[in-house]
Amino acid sequence: MEQLRLYVPISELENRVGTDVEPLAAYVKSLERTAVGFLQKESKPEAKGLLIAVGITGGKKAKVWCQAVDGDCPRKLLTQLEDMLGEVEPITLKRPPMAFAMETSLWGKTPQKYPEFPETWIEASKKSITKLMIPPDELFKTLWPESVLAQTTVQSSVTFVPQILDPTGGKIQRPNDWFYVENHKERFYTWILSREDSSKGPYTTGVRIQTLIGVKEVTGKTPKEFVQDFIQRKKKEADRVLDTCPEKKQGLFTRVCLETEESPHRILYSLFWGNDDLDIVVTSIAGTTSDLWNMYSHIFDEMSGFELFDLKRLQK
Repeated sequence: MEQLRLYVPISELENRVGTDVEPLAAYVKSLERTAVGFLQKESKPEAKGLLIAVGITGGKKAKVWCQAVDGDCPRKLLTQLEDMLGEVEPITLKRPPMAFAMETSLWGKTPQKYPEFPETWIEASKKSITKLMIPPDELFKTLWPESVLAQTTVQSSVTFVPQILDPTGGKIQRPNDWFYVENHKERFYTWILSREDSSKGPYTTGVRIQTLIGVKEVTGKTPKEFVQDFIQRKKKEADRVLDTCPEKKQGLFTRVCLETEESPHRILYSLFWGNDDLDIVVTSIAGTTSDLWNMYSHIFDEMSGFELFDLKRLQK
């Protein structure tokens, strides 16, 4: 094998595979041994190399796509190799799916250039509205339906734990392996619940809740005016507005929402202003990269029902 190509950002690798990459390395070596053993028994094709793309689901299932590079190779032989490699037991993923490719030269020959993706993937993307991008999660839903089933199974197994939002005593459901960080300054309160540790730097996937108390005094605007200005600004800044929701009273607050694409991210803004004389604005920002949205949107839905204040504590 000349090179291993990951179809997942390095920043996302740990979240899919886990902290120990040795099982992945062992799996790749096992695939390589199987491919070499198979090809040595076959007559030498004209191709100078092979692109072997591998997809893994969370159900310990794998699918393989083989493509000849710089020359021909009988389709029957490639299909046999795909089937054989597909029988090699893959690793167990932390969050599926996972995809990579092996660039393999044949019998000492050197291809001028390996394609970035298998032609099968490219053709599938042309026949659908789904773009071929890294990671190819969205394309897999069409190209490889089994990967969706495995992903759904993993999503349904997420365990949530109650997280207290100090100092207000509020409560939110947090995935048990997510991080919790809070930062408060005078009238401005911030809570971050994220897949990555936000205390060490920027995070990719998470929910940020921000609360401003005394909006009129600090900004000169009523809470409702503050929220309306925020929404208009975000609409202008966004690459695309995906959805909005009208005003709806929820207890002490009135809520509106805005969902946007802000490359490379997809973000759901939920904004609340205090009813009557409650001079408070609350902003909940749930987001991740667009290609990961379907994997985490159900988690954002679960976390959206947070309580900002413990009313019993306030009454004391």
